Amino acid sequence: MERKLRWDPYVMIKNNEFDSFFSQHLPKANQALYIMGKGFDSRMNLAIKKIQELQVDTKIDCLLVEYDQGRTSSATNYKQLVETNLDLLKSVLGDNKLTTKTIKMWEGKGRNKRKIASRQASDNIISTFEDIKDYPTVIVDISSIPRSIYFSLIGKIMFLIDRDENELKKNFIIIVAENSALDGNIQGKEVETDLDYSRGFGGGLDLSHDSPVIWLPILGENKNAHIDKAFRFIDPDELCPILPFPSKNPRRGDNMIIEYHKLLFEELLVEPQKYNVCFGTKSI
Repeated sequence: MERKLRWDPYVMIKNNEFDSFFSQHLPKANQALYIMGKGFDSRMNLAIKKIQELQVDTKIDCLLVEYDQGRTSSATNYKQLVETNLDLLKSVLGDNKLTTKTIKMWEGKGRNKRKIASRQASDNIISTFEDIKDYPTVIVDISSIPRSIYFSLIGKIMFLIDRDENELKKNFIIIVAENSALDGNIQGKEVETDLDYSRGFGGGLDLSHDSPVIWLPILGENKNAHIDKAFRFIDPDELCPILPFPSKNPRRGDNMIIEYHKLLFEELLVEPQKYNVCFGTKSI
């Protein structure tokens, strides 16, 4: 039986390969849609600036996602950094089109307050196939987009491309300027009390079922409370944590095992032999 891949070939590039890839690829697309987030993160403009410096003969329309977190959000403390990033983006884009879409992160007040970012990302950033049909290449830069938004956004775009059989040759590219040390320093002040699955990624788990549930959380630093709360919400039959490996810091995985040892092995009762299986042939 012939296997139909969503894209053939799949491509993963990094670091020094970035320039050569986009220099060769973008000129083949006379128009591209570039989706990115508006935020305080210093990495917000790194990728779009690098692409513009390549001076490729491609019209790039930029869709900037803005987050409405409410007037009392701590995010207002970083307004000046956001505005500085926005000014730089406008100078980088030059004559290219810049459109902004605002999504609400929360609804309700007090005890009834709940996060709706995932639903908003799926429904309101790219609503229908008409929003992307004229672009041979669609790029999503997640460097300054929260996880609660970019997973649902990417899932929605993939769904729209898959559903249209005439669009099998459309290119869909995800970009990230990654820095785990910087990410580790960006901390939320509180853990959400009303948990739910990201829009499009529930997999029917919110419905009654008899099948066993296996949870494979990808670990990051300083997430004890998040892991514990998510475990209570999912209530998995098996828990198999995944460490970031390989990593620029060879000891990052070891440090996480030390950080989460009590939570994983004493409270959530992860079995060490199953923990090791998650890392393939690498022994922890």
